[in-house]
Amino acid sequence: MKTIINTALGAVLLGLVACGPSAEQVEQQTQDSIRIADSIQASIIAAEVEAMRIQDSIAIAEAAPVDTTVVVQ
Repeated sequence: MKTIINTALGAVLLGLVACGPSAEQVEQQTQDSIRIADSIQASIIAAEVEAMRIQDSIAIAEAAPVDTTVVVQ
């Protein structure tokens, strides 16, 4: 009885190991992860550049002289 249980357990473990991802699948998943991380990084950089552009525009607008004269006709 013990040998049957051990044999069945060994077969189950062997089946689980055989069902794991292949080396190609692992490499593809790694490349996909790198591509996604690069895409996220590019999006973050673009957002930071846009935020700096907006801050520069605000600073230029605040530094511009304001004409407070009122012309009445």
